[in-house]
Amino acid sequence: MNNELPDAYKRLDGSESSPGSEIVIPVIKETASIEVVEVPRARVVINKTIEEREELVNVPLREEEISVERKAFETYVETVPPTRQEGNTTIYSVVKEVLAVEKRLMLVEEIHVTKRDSIEIHDERVKLRQERISITRQPLDDEHAG
Repeated sequence: MNNELPDAYKRLDGSESSPGSEIVIPVIKETASIEVVEVPRARVVINKTIEEREELVNVPLREEEISVERKAFETYVETVPPTRQEGNTTIYSVVKEVLAVEKRLMLVEEIHVTKRDSIEIHDERVKLRQERISITRQPLDDEHAG
């Protein structure tokens, strides 16, 4: 009879173990390692330019003109006339006290201030700017491509 044990009882180092004894079975695990390597393939060039153009715009210009006119009066009044408005004209009354048998108000003059508006369309040249972007892709030489 052959005293040799079956292969199941042989250890990895070649020695034998008896039935019922502990057998150590190694467990092997494989792992994968992945790396990402950046390899430049091309270059992108971005150019920004500003374009100017002239445009004609109509701009309304407003102008006010004030005229002052004095009107003389020699009229007696009981009270100071209030400041009043007649159309575009504002009227301010000027009084003085005069000696008489009694004291009375005499209207000496009125000052008429007239306001006139005029609008003139004025053409003005203005410069307007606008940005433009251009993008160009340029391949790299083989010696630069990692």
